[in-house]
Amino acid sequence: MAKLKFKNFREVVDLWTTRTLLAYRLSLPVNTVVRWRHADSVPPQYWRALCALSRGRVTIDNLLDLAEAKAKRLPKINMEPRKKDFAA
Repeated sequence: MAKLKFKNFREVVDLWTTRTLLAYRLSLPVNTVVRWRHADSVPPQYWRALCALSRGRVTIDNLLDLAEAKAKRLPKINMEPRKKDFAA
């Protein structure tokens, strides 16, 4: 089967007919898979299982590409303290 190109993690989750089926195959609560889809994110510890369950439609490289693209879209957070936070 040909490897697919995905725009987001939602498309990966949607490869299964229902989120219930995917959750069952991963031995997870359905709500967990629903939250993944809503957040457009799948924790890396489940990537190998997703690849295996997808029968070659999803690869680790696909998931890495999605994670990198999502990281680039996230706003940068300034971790520098503001001066007024230390005003006496």
